[in-house]
Amino acid sequence: MNRLPNTRLALGLVLVCLLVLGLAARSSPGLAERLAVRNGAGTNEVYLPLVDGPGEQVSQTLDGVPLTISTFFFPGEFESSAPDDVSQIATAFSLNPFQSFSIISVPYGPSPPIEELPNAVPGGATTYRTALTDHRIQQGGTPTPAPTVSLFGQMITGSYSIVELMTNGENSQPALIAEWVVEAESRLWIIRTSRDLSDGTSPATFLDSLQGLVIEIDSASAQATAELSPAVMTENASEPGQSLMTVPVSPWWSGNCNVGNHPGSYQLAAYDGLVACGPLRSSRLVYFFPGARGQYEWQCAELAKRYLYLKHNIAPYQANGKDVVNNMPQQYIGTLFERIANGTPNKVPTPGDVISFGQDTTYGHVAIVTAKTVDGNGNGTISIIEQNWSANGQCSLPVRNWRVGGSMPAINWLHELTISPPPGEMVYVPAGEFQMGCDLAHNGGWGCYDWELPLHPVYLDAYYIDTTEVTNAQYALCDAAGACDPPSSFSSWTRPSYYDNPTYADYPVLNVTWYDASDYCTWAGKRLPTEAEWEKAARGTTVRAFPWGDQNPSCTLANSHTDAPGTYCVGDTSQVGSYPAGASPYGALDMAGNVWEWVNDWWQYDYYSESPYNNPPGPDTGTAKVLRGGSWNFLWYNLRVAYRNDHLNPTDEGLNVGFRCVSAPGG
Repeated sequence: MNRLPNTRLALGLVLVCLLVLGLAARSSPGLAERLAVRNGAGTNEVYLPLVDGPGEQVSQTLDGVPLTISTFFFPGEFESSAPDDVSQIATAFSLNPFQSFSIISVPYGPSPPIEELPNAVPGGATTYRTALTDHRIQQGGTPTPAPTVSLFGQMITGSYSIVELMTNGENSQPALIAEWVVEAESRLWIIRTSRDLSDGTSPATFLDSLQGLVIEIDSASAQATAELSPAVMTENASEPGQSLMTVPVSPWWSGNCNVGNHPGSYQLAAYDGLVACGPLRSSRLVYFFPGARGQYEWQCAELAKRYLYLKHNIAPYQANGKDVVNNMPQQYIGTLFERIANGTPNKVPTPGDVISFGQDTTYGHVAIVTAKTVDGNGNGTISIIEQNWSANGQCSLPVRNWRVGGSMPAINWLHELTISPPPGEMVYVPAGEFQMGCDLAHNGGWGCYDWELPLHPVYLDAYYIDTTEVTNAQYALCDAAGACDPPSSFSSWTRPSYYDNPTYADYPVLNVTWYDASDYCTWAGKRLPTEAEWEKAARGTTVRAFPWGDQNPSCTLANSHTDAPGTYCVGDTSQVGSYPAGASPYGALDMAGNVWEWVNDWWQYDYYSESPYNNPPGPDTGTAKVLRGGSWNFLWYNLRVAYRNDHLNPTDEGLNVGFRCVSAPGG
């Protein structure tokens, strides 16, 4: 956007004029979205985010107050809280990139449950502004004056900060949050706009779109809050493949909803044995077990953490409502839960899922999904059970094009995984990040090759990997089925009869090309691992020199050449799984020594400098395939987890080369 070379006041007047023109032309579908403003210096083009539908002005009733909102920044249609909800908020938002415009009403007396703010009192606007500024500083922002706008007849200067925000449900992104606080109608009002900047949008461009914002009382009429549709099926039946278990009564309770210890408590909604309780705005500290992190009873986060503890035995952890999904201990992601971002195609919350809301709020909200009615195009509704929000502990939310809507944006949700038994003898590697490459501090005292650098973070989805290398007996089944070519030689280094000898049935298959290995994995319903998958299975999430740690190799940990000239642990292959002391953190065996292992990737010297963070697939082309893990006739140096062997064309094979396979969860 080309900014006008005039003063901020002049720009504001121009934008107000444009707003008037836009309102006058609402009935004209040909209104251009690009408006030209001329001055003496020439032509400056101002690009404004005009939208269809409500145009540049909408009416919305919030907390019983009819409002008229005029602005150039409308990221979507407004949706408001129900009249009896404890949190009164109206929000318009969009995803990819995340954009949000919210209005929060806080009547005198209580504090807003979704914000870390004190009780609202007359004259409290300054206190709220200071508290919000302090929160943004804690997030790493530098509060800066935002445009001055007209709110309820008052000219209010806001504050904006750029902070790291979990806008897409998975990764933090730089986001600009602008906030204004105003006092009117016996309430404090928080007006907040947010924009993900990761797509290259400049802060100046976004701030310019906020010029001319006007919110005022609509004295003519009040627009009724839109009803949610279609109707929701009230069913608690589990989804196919989902393990749903009735939640037991909380052992620390005395009476229903712990009324014996928390006088005045009462039951709201219930789901699958889980009871939502009141009263609203309750703040009594309770401990699920001795030494547990305390939770405030009947707050939204207490319900979610009680559910996770009683159903999954997950101890309470640090998280406000908006953080319950993101702060789930990493050990449970990919093993027990899948974390799904709002708006993910073909994904919708299902009964039993835990869902968080309110990216740009200070506390946010969290709930449990109890039902869904969503068609194949991602349209319908979900139902939730919640605390400290709705008067009856239940709510229905619209789903449109796979996006969960409502008065506050959903961030993401936890979906319980049902992982089928591993295909054959395999170990499970959970989803998550690990460090890939060479680290001098954890490299057995040796140096790092350039092609092992830099050490860099990599995120992998969950997968299974074979516990051991593929054996002669396993490969022979594929050979007999006609899906694999037999090895080019049936011998090993010291054994003339090896592949066809029952004595060595449980020894690694040798003399197979990369194509042979790939054929076998495909026949078995699997595939060859990527370099990243192989390395994580060998290393785990802690940087270490060898699968077993930083201890130097020995003949009790791996089958290899020793560092003494001409000496070997065995001098040929050994039966797979013969070195349990050398197991990787996930229980994979023989990841160091015995035989080199084909992986899927083409060799590229500097691939680590350009590989993607998420599930790196390896280079698109090449002339050699990578081998990993060392072998019975290579030195200890080659057993390092970081070592990359680039020596073989995919049509080559050898007396020290084998492989193992991987598979995605569920087969």
